[in-house]
Order: sequence, then structure tokens, then C-alpha cells
Amino acid sequence: MKIILGLTLLSVISTGYCFQSHASAYIRGNPVRHFLQRWHPKGLQPHTDFTYDIKTDEGMIIELHCPYISLHMPCEEYYFKIIDGPHEETICGKTKKYKYLSKTNFISMRIITGPKLLKGGPKCSARPIKA
Repeated sequence: MKIILGLTLLSVISTGYCFQSHASAYIRGNPVRHFLQRWHPKGLQPHTDFTYDIKTDEGMIIELHCPYISLHMPCEEYYFKIIDGPHEETICGKTKKYKYLSKTNFISMRIITGPKLLKGGPKCSARPIKA
């Protein structure tokens, strides 16, 4: 019994390397502002995998606007990925005035962090516009 308990604890500890969280929003007329800061107001903790999904009505697309994105390096450990159907776009490092127009009415944004605290994550807003 002690061996099974020990193996179970070891598997939980070994899979607990990365904290995963997921949030979503459905937007219609009003934009969603600074949604990443609302979920992580003090920054993203080390080894975080955070996914945020945004969906809007059929016949609409999503305009994503990020005035400033500042991520640590290297790009393999810290990145911001936008998944829009089959299209993916990955951002790492520092970027100013980033704007993205989706190709579909549903996008996922994924932020991966490495061993350091990420105090100032991407400051982004999203709004629906007609396709």
C-alpha cells in the first residue's frame, strides 16, 4: 500500500511542472479590455500555461489589439501564441502596437512562461467587427 501511495505522489509531483489554466469569453458588441490582467493581475507565475479563448457571432471576426507585449527570453520558454483555426502566430520578446484580425469567429491565445515571474504580461483588448 505504501508503494502505491508513493508512486501516486511521485506521478503527481512529476506532472505538476506546469500550472495550466483556461478561461473563455463570448463577445458580441462591447470590447473586452485587458482580459489577461484580470485573470493574472500580479503577473504570470513561473511555469504557467494560460489559454484564453474568445468567440463571437457568426459573420463576425475578432480584432485583437495589444499596445505592448513584453516577454522574457528565450522564445522556447516564453511565448504568446494566437491560434485561429489552422493559422497560428507566435510572438516572443518585445512587440509594440500589435494588431491581429482573425480569420474565423473563434481564437485562442496561449501564454507560456518559463522559470521567471512575468510581471507585465501582454496588455490586450479584443472587439468583434463585421467580416
